[in-house]
Amino acid sequence: MISGLKVFLPDEGHTEERGIVYTTSIESAASFNPWSFFQEKVSISKENVLRGFHGDSVTEKLLTCFSGKIKLVVVDRREKSPTFFTGNREVGYYSTTLSAEDNKHVLVPKGCINAHYVITGPAALHYKLTKKYTGPDSQETVLWNDTIIGGFPEVTNPIISDRDANGSKLEEVIL
Repeated sequence: MISGLKVFLPDEGHTEERGIVYTTSIESAASFNPWSFFQEKVSISKENVLRGFHGDSVTEKLLTCFSGKIKLVVVDRREKSPTFFTGNREVGYYSTTLSAEDNKHVLVPKGCINAHYVITGPAALHYKLTKKYTGPDSQETVLWNDTIIGGFPEVTNPIISDRDANGSKLEEVIL
């Protein structure tokens, strides 16, 4: 697991023929202020798209998948963190799937990098950010297929951006 990473599940909700209504509460995170979000973004990606690894030292992100299904991988790059990732997946590494069906929310701490791969698309990933995203230059980018992380061994030919194709090696990025 990763120090500061939190997973939130919604209540059971109300299901009927029109669909489901559920409430997600993040009040259970004692030190987290839910009003500290500054910006919201939505990424809509088709199947086989891989985005990341991206991150910075100042932004926390609350991630929720509203349609489709993704694999999310988070890696701790905070050098002074007790869960700083050095290659052992038992410490500083987290992987899960997010989908519209599970309604799971993942809070990614600042100083961590994350990437996601679209298993079933199109997938809409909703981000709540604690700092304004000003573009790729405000974040670090680590190669999606970094051999130390090994986060997506099942992926052989994803659709990626030039930014992600030209990212840094993991050992070059400490936040």
